[in-house]
Amino acid sequence: MALLHDKGLCQYLLQNLVREGEVWRWRVNLEGLQVGMSEILGFPTTATGRQYPGATLFIYGSESDYVTEAHGGAIQDYFPYARLRMVPAAGHWVYSEQPEAFIALLTSFLN
Repeated sequence: MALLHDKGLCQYLLQNLVREGEVWRWRVNLEGLQVGMSEILGFPTTATGRQYPGATLFIYGSESDYVTEAHGGAIQDYFPYARLRMVPAAGHWVYSEQPEAFIALLTSFLN
């Protein structure tokens, strides 16, 4: 059994724990996530040559390795009008770790 020591991650995951009568269960499909994890963590190479022509915003945290400068070329290939915005002092869950910065970027993009 793995232990999680990150309080924020624990709180995030516990949002998916629900009580049904006397029984606790996960709201998400854990088996499906486990089976598809390699696809979830990978990049969709099956979309080669296809593009989304609309405006797209990628918001990522400076402390996360989910989006890096190395991904910039691939992102631009698939999303030619993409804007990448890095939020300092945030990990993967930017909206939770830096909500004001996240909302400001999102609002600016949508306006």
